[in-house]
Parts: sequence; structure tokens; C-alpha cells
Amino acid sequence: MVSLVAALVGVLVAAIHASPQPIEIGYPVPLHLRANSSASFHYTIRRDGASFLAVHFTVLALPPTATVSLACADGSKHMELIGARNDFYTESFPCSTIDIAYTAPTYTAANASVFEIDQVIHGTPDPSSSGPLETICSISDESRAVACLEGLEPVKYKTSRAVARLRLSGGRGCTGWLFGSEGHMLTNSHCINSERGAANTQVEFDARCSTCKDPQNKVASACPGTVVASSVKLVVWDELLDFALVKIDNPSVGLAQYGYLQGRDAPPALGEHIWTAHHPKGWPKRFSLTYNGDVPTITDLDKASCMPNFKYTAKGSIGHLLDTADGSSGAPILSTKDNAVIALHNCGLCDDRGDVNGGIKMSSIIQFLRQRNLLPKNAVVPGSSPTVAPTPAPTSTPTAAETTGPTTAPTSTPSANYLRLCTFSKRGVFEWYRALYADVIELSPNAQFDYNPTSGAISVRSNHECLDAYEANGAFHLHTWACASDNVNQQWTVEGDRVRHRKHNVCLTTTASTTIDVATCNSQDLRQRFSTACDGPVRSFVKLRTPKGLYLSEWNSGVYANGQVFNVNELFEVDASTQQIKAVSNGQCLDAYTQDGRLRVHTYTCDASNGNQKWRVTNGKVEHATHTGQCLDVDPTDPHHNVQMWTCIAGNDNQRIELVPQN
Repeated sequence: MVSLVAALVGVLVAAIHASPQPIEIGYPVPLHLRANSSASFHYTIRRDGASFLAVHFTVLALPPTATVSLACADGSKHMELIGARNDFYTESFPCSTIDIAYTAPTYTAANASVFEIDQVIHGTPDPSSSGPLETICSISDESRAVACLEGLEPVKYKTSRAVARLRLSGGRGCTGWLFGSEGHMLTNSHCINSERGAANTQVEFDARCSTCKDPQNKVASACPGTVVASSVKLVVWDELLDFALVKIDNPSVGLAQYGYLQGRDAPPALGEHIWTAHHPKGWPKRFSLTYNGDVPTITDLDKASCMPNFKYTAKGSIGHLLDTADGSSGAPILSTKDNAVIALHNCGLCDDRGDVNGGIKMSSIIQFLRQRNLLPKNAVVPGSSPTVAPTPAPTSTPTAAETTGPTTAPTSTPSANYLRLCTFSKRGVFEWYRALYADVIELSPNAQFDYNPTSGAISVRSNHECLDAYEANGAFHLHTWACASDNVNQQWTVEGDRVRHRKHNVCLTTTASTTIDVATCNSQDLRQRFSTACDGPVRSFVKLRTPKGLYLSEWNSGVYANGQVFNVNELFEVDASTQQIKAVSNGQCLDAYTQDGRLRVHTYTCDASNGNQKWRVTNGKVEHATHTGQCLDVDPTDPHHNVQMWTCIAGNDNQRIELVPQN
């Protein structure tokens, strides 16, 4: 039985790794800024080569009439923040340098921060693929910038104004569109599936270049349009149908100018001609109107779901040959006959074996929303309802018990008696498509666990499955699987600061990505420290790595460079506002001091007024801000592995130090 399970697991793991994901159009860079109300504050963020910048505030608590302003250095965008709000990303700024300033009519000393920033998103002009399941179907990409076809296809151009570019949680991209006349928007649930995700969604209309030959037509986040919202309200989402319905709740924004799309209540027809408008790779808006020179069509009405949880149990998706790419997720598939939306593009894989891209029938989504009285006003094409009663659901459709995603937006108050797990940095553990990840804690069923200390079972409330450590290819891995009291793979002990398997001598561990896995238990390995006490802010740790793969670490207030051992001594926190670098192991700050006529480095009690503790991390070096021209330096010939201070020299590999964010 175990060998059969292992064989099935291999298939499942492959499906999980191939699950559709939003395109990564930017990456987070740790940045620790905070200010209190005692004085004005100014700081410049510069990220050479960034296509855009977005700032993440963990805290905004401004006194009355005080403001935080953010402005591109080139004058292309400016915004001011007032009031109080926590855990949010700003709108994207189409520049690589931002000036941040705090001003108030009067300044009074206070211990509490008026704002805190923990990261900046560095936009990537040419993002790499984040998943294989959105593809070009033509021999070469036949999608075109909307400017190329505006004059030839005026109706499609006008219709496409309801399609928006979405930026999610700072650095990911999808497509969405206005659904009905009340400000609702549809996209995929693999793009938005939580209240926090919705609250950090930027909606941008008319993101298009003005000319067909503009090279910016194929640059992520280029040719900015109008940002109508940096936060939306989650109404409902469903994993099987892979859709999320959100609402733009901003009375000051006039959406009428963009129009809205309507769905067809009846299923699409096989061979029906189709088109789409979308934002592949986060690019300015594009049309997909042809497939190898012909009009694309619906090729399948009963395609197997490409969502990994349902790949082998659910059918009923449509197949299509529209050219798409990562970032097209959530695009409307429209009929050329009447421009009604007949499907919601979500994934697929055009290949030489006959597979095609896929979408969810709008008739299924409309039925789901109508049954729950959530269908927006004017969301359905008049007279498009089926003329005959729909046939019963096929027997291969999963029952409600098998649905792994919530069908309504999670409430902000979780139910009682649940367990939360978080990493050493206070990032919450959550389940998504049977895999576990670490991110900012969500109060949703995906992050709620039930632990039975007698049986050792840990079940997750999102899909009602249990944490399962299985063996494949000679190593243990982690996923969730149907709970079974006789399955030894599901027996765990939550003890102290780790989650240990009772049979396999493996423990939960973080990885270089956001994925949670298992590894041989090691009480000294910081990656295996998990807690059930998850209150408190997420901490942004970094490691300081040299080109030769050595990591700086603190030991008895000394600073050394050694091979990576994954303990707390290797973790640091960088505070750009005070210019300090704090060692997590002893809570002291890097400090350059003079001894025997020579500048040396150790850690010492943190003091923001101590000039010896001021550092600049710039151009791949850690340069002292007070002792001009002095840099951290790692001499590979030093038998004691001491980190030293040395005159900064351009091109000196001994002084190249990379900040590596840690989960």
C-alpha cells in the first residue's frame, strides 16, 4: 500500500509544481525605515534598473495634519498618505528612485513610530516565467499591443477598456475585468484568495502604450494607466472554479468610463470563435485575436481541470487556442459574435501532444453566484440563459466535501480552538493546493490547524486534510493528504519550538523559497524552529553572504565568516533609518572601533547616536557611514575567519557582500 501511495504522490507533486501562479513582476528587498513624531524625516530609495517601485508599510499611524509623501525623483508620480493603516503596499511608482518624507506642523517626542517600512518591491522589466501553465499556442506569439489594432477593431478596443492590470501584494501580476455595473471585478482565485490579498491588490485601467512600435509594449509594468484602487474587497472565491469576485469600493472613482463586461449564462459552443484582452507578463494591454493566422476557437467543452487538486477528478473546463502567458490569468474569453464573456482563462499547456489552454465556463461561475445571491447587477447578457434545464452534474464532479478552497471570503474572526504555526521570523504557515508555505499570517482556514496530541494528526481547515510526510526518490517530503488514522505518515508531535514526525525522524523546515518541507531533525537548525505563539510583527532577517559562499556570523561579540550552518548567529536585521545592522543572536549592532591604531569590527550595545554603528549597504558593499572609505572585508587567507575593516577598493571581491532575505 505504501508503494502505491508513493507512486500516486509522485504524480501529485508534479501537479503541484505545475500549478498556475501569478507572474512575479517584482521582488522584495528588505528595507527597515521608521520614524517617530519628534522631527521631520527624509529618505531616498534608489534601485537602479527597477521598472517600478512599491513600498510596504507595516505601520502608518500619523498624527492629525501630518503626512508621509512619496515621489519619484523624476517627477513622474507623487502621492501623500494620511491617517492610520497597517500592512499595506503603496501604488507602484514608475521610476527607480523615490523620495520619502514625513512632515507635520509641529513635532513632539514620542516612542511610538508614526510609520514603519520593512521592504520595497523592485520591479523587474522582463520577468521570468513563474509557472508552465499559460502558454503561446501559435507557432510564434500572435498577441498584439492594443495600439496596433485600435483603429482596425474599434469595438474590441472599447470593450477591452473594462480589462485591468492587477498588481498583487506588491510584486505579482494578473488580469481582471469589470463584471456587471456595480464595480465588481473577476479574476482567478489563484490570484486573489484572501482578505489580505484583496486588500493589497492594485487595479490599473488603460495600461497601454500609445503607439504600436513602442518598445515598452513588452516591458512589465510599463506604459502606466490609471490606478483606480490599491485595495479591493473580497466577496467570494472558489478553488474548483478558480475564480474570485471582488469589489472596487472607492466612491471617488468613476468606473463608468471603462464600461463593464457581461457573462453568457448558457455554455459556449464547440468551435465558437473567441478573443481576449489581457496583460501577459505584466505588459501593457494586448489583444489575442488570431491563432496561426486564423480566428481562435473553443476546442473542448469537457477539458480536465488544470488545477492540481482536481486534475484527475473534475472535468468541464473549456479548451482554447488563445496565445497567453503568465500574467494572463483572469482574462475574459469573449465570443467574437457578441463580445459576451463565455469563459474565464486560468491555465493550460499548448504542446505537440494536443493539449491546449483552459478556462472556466462563465455559465458555471454565474450559476455559483446566483445560488448564493451574489450575482452583480447587469452581469449577465440578457436572454442568454439556457432554454432547457441543465443536465445533472456528471458523476466525476467532486462532492462538496472534496472542495479544498473556501467558497466565501474568510471572516476576520477565526473560529475557536484552532492552532496557528509560524516560523522563527513570525511568518505564518498556510496550506495552498496541498502544499505548505510561509508568509504574512492570514486569519483564514488555510492557516488554521487542528492538532490531536493523542493520534498526532494535524489537519488543516481549508481542505480538511492532514499533514503527511511521504517518501519519494529516497527522501521525505511534505504535503497534505486525506486523513487516515492508520497512516503513519500523519503522526506528529508539536513540542517546544519544532514540529517533529513521530516515525520518520524529520521535522518541519523552511526552505530557500516560501515552501515548507521536512528535513532530518536538527535542534540547532533555525529553519526548523516553529511556534504556536504567532502574535507580533513579521521580522525581516537577512544573511550577509560573500561571493565564495561564506556567511557572516556573530559569536561572543566577534564577527566571523564561515560556511553556512543555519543558526541564529547568521541572522541580521538592517535598519536603514538608523543605519544600523543588528545581530539577531545577541541583539547587538555591528560596531567599528579603533584598537591599537587600527579600525576593527565587533558587535556592541545598539545606540542610534553611536557613530561607530552607522553603515551603508550600497553597490554590493557594506561601507561605514562615519569612517569614510572603510568597508567590511573578508580575507579568505585569515585562519581565524575574522571579518575586518579595510579601505574600500572597487572590484575587490573580499568586500562584496550580498544581503540574502530569509523567511
